[in-house]
Amino acid sequence: MTRLFWEGLALGFLVAAPVGPIALLCLSRTLARGWSNGFASGLGAATADAFYAGMAGWGVSLLSRFLTTHAAWFSLAGGLWLGWLGLSTLRTHLSPDSLKAPSPNLAAAYFSTLALTMTNPLTILFFTAAFTGLVRGSHPLFLAAGAFSGSALWWVFLTAGTALLRTRLSVLVLRRVNLASGVVILGFALAVFARGILSR
Repeated sequence: MTRLFWEGLALGFLVAAPVGPIALLCLSRTLARGWSNGFASGLGAATADAFYAGMAGWGVSLLSRFLTTHAAWFSLAGGLWLGWLGLSTLRTHLSPDSLKAPSPNLAAAYFSTLALTMTNPLTILFFTAAFTGLVRGSHPLFLAAGAFSGSALWWVFLTAGTALLRTRLSVLVLRRVNLASGVVILGFALAVFARGILSR
């Protein structure tokens, strides 16, 4: 059981680490709203990772079949949601006063990335494939706990480093980084949505 937890932690960290729309979203939120908002966003993704890691232990065949059948709808929903988050990033107004204000609505930050990760079919299928070989016996909760811990550990590193950088950059530079992040997130949204349309 202990080994299963550590294996889940390692995979959870490695799965979270690649730069993608979730990472960009957490980066932009950390720069615009502070560490707590960026980390809350990361925890939403970590929760989804843990859910699918646990599901891989309980019934990977059924889950994979369901996700494969409905992958197009997941892509359409995820693309629309990611597009809305990209537009929200572009609309964020950064000023010296806003950077000093308390972080707004951590619950919204958490649930937005939770929903986004839950509707990403590539993330889902990767987790079910990666964790299938690690299931030993009937302890998927240890696997899920490890995946959550590993993913959360990555978000601690990423958001803490970004928060440190935030104190060293001017408002103008932060605005440009936020604008670039929003544009790239919208690009990801279009790609995900197009994949959903083409696969129907």
